[in-house]
Amino acid sequence: MKLHMRGSFAILVGLLIFTAGCIDEEKPANAPPEAKISIAEGNGPFETNTEIHFSGGDSTDEDGDTLEYWWDFDPNEDANGNGITNDDRDRVGKEVVWIYYDESVYVVRLTVSDGIDQDSVDKTITVNEPENAPVAVVETLDGMDRGITHPNDPLNIEFTADESTPGDDEIIKYEWDFSYESSDGFQSEEETQTPETEHDFTEGGVYWIYLKITNDQSETDTTGSRDAIKIYVNYNASIEDEVKDSDGENDPEYPMPINSWGVQKVEVTLKYDAGASHGNDLDIWLYFPNGTACGTEEEDEGICYWENHDEENTTQIYHLKIDYWMGKFDDEEELGEWIIEIRHERSSFAQEVPFELWFDVYYYEE
Repeated sequence: MKLHMRGSFAILVGLLIFTAGCIDEEKPANAPPEAKISIAEGNGPFETNTEIHFSGGDSTDEDGDTLEYWWDFDPNEDANGNGITNDDRDRVGKEVVWIYYDESVYVVRLTVSDGIDQDSVDKTITVNEPENAPVAVVETLDGMDRGITHPNDPLNIEFTADESTPGDDEIIKYEWDFSYESSDGFQSEEETQTPETEHDFTEGGVYWIYLKITNDQSETDTTGSRDAIKIYVNYNASIEDEVKDSDGENDPEYPMPINSWGVQKVEVTLKYDAGASHGNDLDIWLYFPNGTACGTEEEDEGICYWENHDEENTTQIYHLKIDYWMGKFDDEEELGEWIIEIRHERSSFAQEVPFELWFDVYYYEE
């Protein structure tokens, strides 16, 4: 009996020691990845308007984790327009292709992430213009770089490529990109055989205008960020309408597009006659593109806030809070088609109430 008890005690102690060892064992710390850049064409120098093949395939991770790769081909340029120059994701992937359109010395930055830690590495490259190469130059015909667009009345701007040079031959084709995005690369929206064209801007935004020229020897040149031009377009709409008491189903709604980074200010103004004893009580309701209501009377509590509601209760001004640095209005979910809804908050009044509504999306302030 004693031998049996001793054996059980020994087994029990052994189990406790083994269990304690399992409990005290710590999970190994994550080993961060190491980013490395290689270029198929070597270390350069490279030529403008020529594909360069970049690879992050030599990057390593001691844990064998799957890596994500993103590239910034000019950390001094704010390609996405969010106010931060070194966080652009010009390309995503292990193997990518990039074309430089300007002669310069560039820093290429690769960032790799294993989902927990990340590492970045920079590589400096030189890009030169070939001798006697064509050079694309785009300008506005009258020097105008900003204006206002309205529904059914777009902003029209004329462009010229007269200052472009063909190299040793003649320019036979002009291609125009009126909304260049670095993530998409050059996208030809219009092709002409003459150096002048025009374009209607139907939505507010900040637009990069790029030009690509081709001479009769099939040599090409495309404007780069240093010599492309930027167009600022404010959006304005004014509406006259009427609303009855709100039943939540027939309240008038109006779309307000906010589709571009670089918004400076958004203002929605409602004006109406409050009537005797303030029987008319209209309110503005704003909705995010995903349908969620956005509203608060406290400026510090949200994106949407009142600026004023006058003593006669006849005019309201609603603002959207724009603050890139604090992350208040730089979420992609906030970009898209907002909805403005006008409600009559006193359901006991059945008369129709006329109102005037203005909304302005500013990408530049005069």
